[in-house]
Amino acid sequence: MIPIRYSLRSLGQRRRSVAMTGFGIALVVALFVSMGAFVEGLAGTFEKAGSDRSVIVTRKGSLAESMSAVSRESVTVLRELPEVARDHDRSAASPEVVTIWIVQSPEGADLSLSLRGLTDAGYAAHPGVKVLEGRRPVSGSDEAMLGRALVGKAEGFRVGGSFQLGRRKWRVVGVFDDLGGPAASEIWGPVEGVMDGDRRTDFSSVLLPLAPGASADRLIARVESDRRFSLHAQRERDYFQAQAGSAEPMRVVTAIVALIMGLGAVFGALNTMYASLAGRTREVATLRALGFPGSSIAAAFVTESLLVAVPAGILGCLLALPVEGREVATLNMWTFSQVAFSPRITPAVLAAGLGFSLVIGLLGGLWPAQAAASTPLSVQLRR
Repeated sequence: MIPIRYSLRSLGQRRRSVAMTGFGIALVVALFVSMGAFVEGLAGTFEKAGSDRSVIVTRKGSLAESMSAVSRESVTVLRELPEVARDHDRSAASPEVVTIWIVQSPEGADLSLSLRGLTDAGYAAHPGVKVLEGRRPVSGSDEAMLGRALVGKAEGFRVGGSFQLGRRKWRVVGVFDDLGGPAASEIWGPVEGVMDGDRRTDFSSVLLPLAPGASADRLIARVESDRRFSLHAQRERDYFQAQAGSAEPMRVVTAIVALIMGLGAVFGALNTMYASLAGRTREVATLRALGFPGSSIAAAFVTESLLVAVPAGILGCLLALPVEGREVATLNMWTFSQVAFSPRITPAVLAAGLGFSLVIGLLGGLWPAQAAASTPLSVQLRR
């Protein structure tokens, strides 16, 4: 077996080409890790939203609340189901309306935003929501509360500001957050005003908090078996986890970009290793004449390629770290409204980045290694 110091010495003799190849691999890995962090951040925003102790009811066949319609008659029945929690002898059910509006950012870009209408009791059905600034809107008013991610995103989007949506002008009285969930990208206001502004008579959904000891499965079965209404019920957490599919298009794009740029990095590594082989034919022949088998020579070339690729992969992971925690926004492909999220560089993403660099190194060294090991000794000595 050829000592590893032989490979290290060989790399040291070609510092410039090795550095250029390594930096190219590092950039490819940095992009791969960054895109993986975006996918993880978007999926995680939905996966941690919702509760297993609440059931959301929408119209059967609707993918999202904004596409659903639940009649007032249905709401009256749903409020009184025995599995629904009660607060001071009143139903804790939260009938809600979700509408989509287009507003312009200060830069002139169109933003597709969700406006959610709630009753006073509806805020208690969202225990993860916390008011960060100001207060909640008063029922029956034209007051609104902004999700944290929307502050400053359009004219009037601040406490004390105002903005127009349809035929209603809303005054901002508060800012809220929901611990990193998708609601931080919504506008909340009184349900009557939201329905009036969109000329709606039906609700979009009903959120049903479960009473202590009540079964979510039993409540879901009761709702879906009622033939008077065509309704679909599911756990709130399941509803949001389904929306994590919004990250799938980004996942596909990541795979395609990684494949294209990875091929470029492999060709760069191949070029470096073939150039190394071309200048070392007599050296390789001498090693074979000394008794080193072709497999050992091939292993030495693969080792050289990996010694370039793996440190470059580590550098690429480090270059991608600044994207962690930066807030970005994209379109939720289920609701067609904007959702803000923070990219997450998880251990799995870092491991994938290092594995990607390992594959580049293996593929970049494999063919030159085979050429070095398979060329007849007599041919190598004549070069």
